[in-house]
Amino acid sequence: MSALGGPRLALIGAGRMGRALLQGWFNGRAGAISRGDVIVIDPDARARQEAESVGAYVSIAPSKDSFETVDTIVLAVKPQSFESAAGAIAPFAPKGAMLISIMAGPRIADIASRFPGCRVVRAMPNTPALIGSGITVYVCGSDVTEAQAERADMLLKATGEAIRADQEVQLDAVTAVSGSGPAYVFALAEAMVSAGVAEGLDREFSRKLVHATIAGAGALLVHDDSDAAALREAVTSPGGTTEAALNVLLDDDGLQPLVGRAITAATKRSRELGG
Repeated sequence: MSALGGPRLALIGAGRMGRALLQGWFNGRAGAISRGDVIVIDPDARARQEAESVGAYVSIAPSKDSFETVDTIVLAVKPQSFESAAGAIAPFAPKGAMLISIMAGPRIADIASRFPGCRVVRAMPNTPALIGSGITVYVCGSDVTEAQAERADMLLKATGEAIRADQEVQLDAVTAVSGSGPAYVFALAEAMVSAGVAEGLDREFSRKLVHATIAGAGALLVHDDSDAAALREAVTSPGGTTEAALNVLLDDDGLQPLVGRAITAATKRSRELGG
């Protein structure tokens, strides 16, 4: 028996996010999970090999015996693989088991229809989870027990922070803000590096400056209780270089309306993917 209150955890899919969860569980960030408590199912030989190298029991496909004691299933496959994964896993999923999906798109009702008898938690992580610095928002189906919700929270915190949302509809905006959000920061980094080069800096020198600046600013946001506006104002001296730049970025057609349109577009696409 594991500290999670169940004898075994099944991880379906050992890609980048699946491996991040696995490493977090085995590193003790989700309580005391024994390697023997986890079974990893993945048709890809390399993914299975990498999961096995950290101590997980792996298999190309589920079986009645291997799933007999499973009470929690984590579905970490790409949305386009959902139907094939459901076809392979659902026949072996124990009734009443909790299923945590980290797929973008499929709704709780869709997942529950393919996994009858399972209680579904839908979660949206982001890629900083790969280094234990992610944030995951999750929502529980109406039949998920509080004990299962607490277990889901513990499992998802293995890759960083986890926040429980009240309504599934919130996950579309969550996907747009935090799920896709790292890409926006990376795009900003690209633009800053190129701008530095245009002003005469060597590209590698500009890259180091930009990456360290963004990492440091992010850390300051996390560790300072002030909101982003206050931190911005603290850097901005009247008539200085920062004010000159912000006059461009915060113009009426500048950063805020641009980001607003981007978030709206991503939220709309998330709704479309969910049907």
